[in-house]
Amino acid sequence: MHPAAKGGGEKASESFSRAADEYAEALDLYAQFYPRDPELPAMFYRQGRYYFDTSNYDSAVKIWGMLLEKFPNSEQSRDAGETILESFNRAKNYENIETWARRLKALPSFSARPQQEKLDALIVVAVFKHGEQAAASGDASAVEDTSIRGAAQRPMNQWDRDRCMALSPTGKQHRLRGLGRAARAPGGRPSASS
Repeated sequence: MHPAAKGGGEKASESFSRAADEYAEALDLYAQFYPRDPELPAMFYRQGRYYFDTSNYDSAVKIWGMLLEKFPNSEQSRDAGETILESFNRAKNYENIETWARRLKALPSFSARPQQEKLDALIVVAVFKHGEQAAASGDASAVEDTSIRGAAQRPMNQWDRDRCMALSPTGKQHRLRGLGRAARAPGGRPSASS
């Protein structure tokens, strides 16, 4: 490819990105003046989807967060919430998965029992994945915090609770991996390979 053509493509992409950001700002302003427009939830969702599809996850989360705040009962709110979680999963940002899953639990579109159970399980897995990251970086304080939060998150049998609380302040990574599997395994117990 000719160097000039390559530079022109980058400029066009940058210009389109700037236009998308300006559209998002205009959309927020429009929502302030015309909050009852029935097309607004779909417009917010599509803009967030554009950002998501172009791997601009921060902007996707921001616009979908506005959608959830302004239109928590809309048809698009569940898709927006689930895709926010997917954005953080792609970025391996387990701390924000936990935070957003907790926020979503309070929304009407996630109030059904299956959604609540799914979010509860996701929170537990996110806590333990965050603990794995903390162990890999040597952050003993965060390892201890995640083990305590994980143990307190949902009803567990005594074996699970003891295993969570047995984490040392130095956070052995192989022990955390077993806990992550325990959160996902049927019956809450890891496989023999843990």
